[in-house]
Amino acid sequence: MARVIPVFRLVLDHDVSYSDVEQNPYVRDVVMSELVDAVKDGIKRRRRNISLFVINDYIVGLDKKEWKSSLQSALKYYEIKEEYNKCSEIVNLIKSL
Repeated sequence: MARVIPVFRLVLDHDVSYSDVEQNPYVRDVVMSELVDAVKDGIKRRRRNISLFVINDYIVGLDKKEWKSSLQSALKYYEIKEEYNKCSEIVNLIKSL
């Protein structure tokens, strides 16, 4: 089954910045999870780029040359969270690139 790209609608109050949103733990969890899923799907389908999600009608994606460094960031994130099964999955994805 094809991966469904999540769509987010984001409305910020005047005193909230995108940096504030980025630091939100829930947002970080979703972004990291979608990154891993999107790269896995991109590898499986032999894509040159992937779409991570859509925010306010803008597609957020990555070219294949960015996958490894993005996965390395995700690996650090999951190491801190001590989610070692996810770390193992990410290491295998990095090796397959």
